[in-house]
Amino acid sequence: MIMTDSVPASDAWVSATQNITALYQTKRKFGKPPQAYINDSEGFRMRAACVCLRSHMEDEVLLVSSSGGHGWIIPGGKVDPTEASNPAVSAVREAREEAGVVGKLGRYLGLFENSERGHRTTVFVLYVDRLQPEDLWEESKGRRRQWFPISVAKQLLSQHKPNHVKYLEQLQLPLP
Repeated sequence: MIMTDSVPASDAWVSATQNITALYQTKRKFGKPPQAYINDSEGFRMRAACVCLRSHMEDEVLLVSSSGGHGWIIPGGKVDPTEASNPAVSAVREAREEAGVVGKLGRYLGLFENSERGHRTTVFVLYVDRLQPEDLWEESKGRRRQWFPISVAKQLLSQHKPNHVKYLEQLQLPLP
């Protein structure tokens, strides 16, 4: 729509502009500008995540409070277009941004589909070597992170992120 001084803005246009501005400001508040989704060949949005573990014993997982304040999450997010051919890179980046972790990439846990939300998440294990200080942790504002036994983490995730429980269930399956 082209706006000039002689054409009054419609209420719908003003409302849409305000909504876009509010969305952008909300996204900026958490340290990241809005990003475009990329889709796989079947139209699902591509995501990647890391189950962050304290040790190779795999008995404690790091959860992060959600940016919206609705419970705990496994850190993950959008696959960047430059990382589409290697979602492990996206998973490690998202774990660093959302949880402030540095570690070693472990095994691939699987591709998890969320039909309700229209996305598929490629999930890996990350063995945490260290937690970054809050001033270096990109998305630390308004977030907490905490280690939990796997059984407790499953209970916490089941309240708001039942699909994340599936990651932990896959983690606990015996290796082939």
